[in-house]
Amino acid sequence: MTPLLCLTSGVYYFTLASMTEIEQGKNLYARIAGSVRDDILSGALPPGDRLPSERELGDRFDASRVTVRRALRTLEEERLIVRRHGSGTYVSARPQRRIPVMIDYTGSMCDHAPSLDRCVVAWRYEPADAVTSEALRIGVGDEVLYAERIDSLGGEPVACDRGYLAAPFTQGLTDAHLARIDFVETWSKVGQFTIELCQQTVEAVEADADVACRLKLKRGKPVLRSTETYLASEEQPVGLFISFYHPAHICIASQHHWADTTSGRRVKP
Repeated sequence: MTPLLCLTSGVYYFTLASMTEIEQGKNLYARIAGSVRDDILSGALPPGDRLPSERELGDRFDASRVTVRRALRTLEEERLIVRRHGSGTYVSARPQRRIPVMIDYTGSMCDHAPSLDRCVVAWRYEPADAVTSEALRIGVGDEVLYAERIDSLGGEPVACDRGYLAAPFTQGLTDAHLARIDFVETWSKVGQFTIELCQQTVEAVEADADVACRLKLKRGKPVLRSTETYLASEEQPVGLFISFYHPAHICIASQHHWADTTSGRRVKP
């Protein structure tokens, strides 16, 4: 069963993810979620079936209730289960895995798709065009590192991107670095600089010939395009990524803590 990715858009203040959190299977909650997910997708837990209780899952995996609840929250975000107050947790009526991908791509993949594969299709240094130079605040013709990548799950392409990195921030980078799912964290570590901010916009566009080929789609098919600009200290842009997401695997989701922004808001009578 193919996954459906979920995206959020906005501004993200960057924090580095722990490498131990990125490695598949290192987190107990991820192992619990993975085991239950496999049972659901294989049919061992059919639609409508009640899951074991939190206590039973805790005993089975030697885990605390907090850990079990985090695992269940992961599956709930993927729309594989539903929780009914006072009744228990059940397999969704039509379980189809949805992987919520936040602007923090590394963290999202760690939680929901640690088996994601990334292939570097091309990488080279080239002169910046007008669009890239404006985004990175450099001169037209200044050198940037250009890269093309494809992300796949279970052999199916779910996303592809085009990256443009300001040359002064690319010393020491290799194609192996570009292929890492935690590339942004690796990039800042190799380059010895700090990424403080990421700005993202998401919009619907028609797939051009290149994107259609990479995602195995018909040309002109609607896709979601995410444009992300990474900024280092003093708001210096260091990288621009333009990502395209397969429409069969994508939805947009967000979360907003309403009370945090409305507590002081005055409502007109």
